Amino acid sequence: MLPTGMGLVLSEKNASRKVISIVGVVLVIIALVISLYNLTPGRPFSPRFPSLGVSWSIAVDALKESPFLGIGPGNYLTAFNRFRPLSYNQTDLWMIKFATARSFYLTALTEAGMLAASGMILLLVSLYKTAKKDLKEKAIVGWGFGATANMIALLILAIVFAFTPATTLLIVTLFIFLSLNAKTRVTKLSLTTTQDEIASGGPGQTVASKVPALLVTLPVIVAVILFGYRSSKVLLAEYKFKKSLDALAANQATATYDTMREAIRLNPRVDRYHATFARVNLALANAIAQKAVGPESIEGQQQQSQITDADRQNITLLIQQAIAEGKATVALNPLRSGNWEVLAQVYRSIMPMAQGADAFALQTYRQSVALDPINPTLRINLGGIYYTGGDYENSVRLFELAAAAKPDHANAHYNLAFALREKGDLNRAIQEITLVMSLITDKNSNDYQIAKKALEDMQAKKKELAERGVELTPPQGEGGPELEPPVELPEGSEPPEAPASTEGGEPISPTPTQSEVSPTPAR
Repeated sequence: MLPTGMGLVLSEKNASRKVISIVGVVLVIIALVISLYNLTPGRPFSPRFPSLGVSWSIAVDALKESPFLGIGPGNYLTAFNRFRPLSYNQTDLWMIKFATARSFYLTALTEAGMLAASGMILLLVSLYKTAKKDLKEKAIVGWGFGATANMIALLILAIVFAFTPATTLLIVTLFIFLSLNAKTRVTKLSLTTTQDEIASGGPGQTVASKVPALLVTLPVIVAVILFGYRSSKVLLAEYKFKKSLDALAANQATATYDTMREAIRLNPRVDRYHATFARVNLALANAIAQKAVGPESIEGQQQQSQITDADRQNITLLIQQAIAEGKATVALNPLRSGNWEVLAQVYRSIMPMAQGADAFALQTYRQSVALDPINPTLRINLGGIYYTGGDYENSVRLFELAAAAKPDHANAHYNLAFALREKGDLNRAIQEITLVMSLITDKNSNDYQIAKKALEDMQAKKKELAERGVELTPPQGEGGPELEPPVELPEGSEPPEAPASTEGGEPISPTPTQSEVSPTPAR
């Protein structure tokens, strides 16, 4: 906006209007300076994005899979999960998932492939030719900076898009400047008809015909009405969803449940609605189960179960609803790892309460890992389920892959140490727990004391586990309340089939080679 404002100042002849333009330019400059100061690295509001190298690597891998159409509009997060390089785990952003690349052009290339690349190249070439011709013509005429300000602003915006993501404001600004720099042409279109001469021999009469105008405007009016109706439902659904989150924060269970269900009814195609609703149903089922089990038992007394038939029925219905919402999340976008993770968390949470949930949790976690292969947290969660089931061989393998994906991840080595201990390889377990202690920089932290106590226990071959820390948690399944007898999962509770692109028995993900990761984390 600054070049346009400066152009107005230079071209304006009226004194009062020039003063107003100068004031506007000064305000824009002040706002620009403040914004640039807040956006500098290290400031609290400084945005963080993946590097251009990471964004380019993701775009190239997405083009390898679908060169012409890309990964799909709005699916950059899916591409980020599947194609980000292993080196990304060595950055301080490794836990953050991005829905856009560092550059707008790389985002468009990833989502729309060569189709978007062709359009952007044509636009940039056309912009270059138009700018070159326009600037040359106006330099010959001597119109000055004011006549070329809009074109200069458009060129600056095109350069900015190469290094920053696109926001709604920048996209709107782009189209405004494109329209300001477009060449206008005057075209006369006649929608009139001339009648034949009347019977008395008088001259013919030319009248306007309304039929062509109706044919043109009626579809537009219908489209606007339909778009407005659909947009109103989308906005109302967002309002209901926000209201349900407010009710959740206020611990109003009934209002949360009803309002969120209304949001899903208004717009059932938003996966985050279903994902959140699945967690709400799960939390309600867990609350009822906790209440049914009763308060914690006094030492030396057995805990009394207060489960009733009504409680069991409500728990079953809530579990069924949570599974249905988790499956709906997957159905809306089966190639997104986070959606499979939501369904896996549902199955994992009901493992103490429902028969067969452990097998479904393993199946869905494996699919989530296949779609996000270098995420160590997913492998730790999957290994924890194997650990709970006593399959220490698979749990060790998964914890090793998690540690290979991020060698300086203390929790991966901590889980691996426990799995190795249960497997009987105590020497390696002691090595891993020693490595955990070296990875914890704060020697006075609770995590360090836990690791130290675990090391002492392993060295003394004690069977009791140390107290859990903030980040270091032993491998586990789900520690929720157990129901006796457990709830039987209703028919249709099994997870959906994996998408075709990940079927065919392909491995979860290749084990990183020694050239890709260091066998020991950097100090």
